[in-house]
Amino acid sequence: MNKKENFLKAVQILAPNDQFILQSAQCVAEESLPAAPGGAALEFVVAMQRLTRPAWRCKTRFKLADHRSAARTSCPVAQKPLLLKHALKVKSVEFWLKLGQPAQALAEIKSLPEKFQNHPSVIKAHLAVVRAIRELKEASGHPER
Repeated sequence: MNKKENFLKAVQILAPNDQFILQSAQCVAEESLPAAPGGAALEFVVAMQRLTRPAWRCKTRFKLADHRSAARTSCPVAQKPLLLKHALKVKSVEFWLKLGQPAQALAEIKSLPEKFQNHPSVIKAHLAVVRAIRELKEASGHPER
């Protein structure tokens, strides 16, 4: 498989139901792709999703404004969205899991700063990694200890 095919396959895994993103990915020149295009695919999909998302959600913002002051908890990270670089790492965890590489996915989670380890999306991704590792052990015939 060449770089472009790998890139398109990764884009299709990351955005399976989005024909617009897939068609846009087909316009990317193979010469502009790095040797390992999986990361480029992840960045491409995230950028395209941000472009297609509405910039202003009036009803949602007004509804949430009243609840923000009451919804503060002792965990300030859980209330804030992840920075783009950390969100990309969480998305790459999903990508590694879809490729059947839970060890790589776990390495991505461990590379996040400790203060983001309790963020709901990181916890959800970590649970998916643990589940995948458990299933891999069961499939290979190594029972859990």
